[in-house]
Amino acid sequence: MVIYDPDPLKYGAAQRLGHDLRQRGADGVWYDSVRAPGGTCYGIFRPAAVMRVDDISEELAFVWDGARIDRYEIVRSVPL
Repeated sequence: MVIYDPDPLKYGAAQRLGHDLRQRGADGVWYDSVRAPGGTCYGIFRPAAVMRVDDISEELAFVWDGARIDRYEIVRSVPL
């Protein structure tokens, strides 16, 4: 089943798959990111499926180079 669409505004096939998986009792799904090569995305259907959350929150500043965001900087870290 192909769920990726070259048009970044079209999510129909992926939404149908997510709906079907959730209806069958899946807790979630992970998949390769289309927009960030080498990245991983997660779709969590039930909050109880999340086992661990980092105990630090970070405030980020995104740096624009005039054409794109080329990096980010950590402004501050706050323990949760």
